[in-house]
Amino acid sequence: MEESKLFKKIWRFNAIVIMLVGIVGLALSLFAAITIYQDITRDRNVRNIVNIEETQEDKEKWRLGNLISINGSSVIMVPLYSEQNISTASYSKSASSTRNYLFINVETNSKYWLFDKNDYLITSIHQLPNTSNSEQTKETKAILYYVVKSDTNNNNSLTSSDLKTVAISKPSGQEYLELLKDIDFVNGYKTVGKDSVIIVFQRDNIPYSATINLDSLTISNEEPLPSMEPK
Repeated sequence: MEESKLFKKIWRFNAIVIMLVGIVGLALSLFAAITIYQDITRDRNVRNIVNIEETQEDKEKWRLGNLISINGSSVIMVPLYSEQNISTASYSKSASSTRNYLFINVETNSKYWLFDKNDYLITSIHQLPNTSNSEQTKETKAILYYVVKSDTNNNNSLTSSDLKTVAISKPSGQEYLELLKDIDFVNGYKTVGKDSVIIVFQRDNIPYSATINLDSLTISNEEPLPSMEPK
């Protein structure tokens, strides 16, 4: 009799343990399923991607960004962003991209856009000479722009993977000029003295360097860099 009671207690204990393990396993499976579902369906925020396919789902919304001061100038810049919600069966993402800049002269109250249309993607801008934290008093002499003007890799979108145009303007946004076209990417630039900038870039998988004059907004000394390939 005692053995029978002991057996029943052990059996009940094992049943409770099995039930608890089953509940914990079910809870973990449910949690994993919810996590995977949220990861698949959550919004993905990306920058500088412009879908150029004309569909109802990808309609653009427009908004102005924060003011950008130009050192030593009475002009300020205001970026124009496009917002696109792009959805597929498995996910959705929100794409925010810089498409234009509004220039405002705070002394004369004159206002004008950098471009007369909003068809391009501006991947970045740089005030020249470079203004690091220790050089905040340095006056801006020109603004450098990296612009994507067309879908060169034919993926129905404008991104930093497309060929770029390197352009420049006065701090006021006027006298906009395109200096370099069909650029794979820009490695960087370095201010030389007060009036010049050395820029290193790649075109057709060949690295180049060139000199930008900040007074005349011209480019010179464009030449390929020495090859590193074994001879």
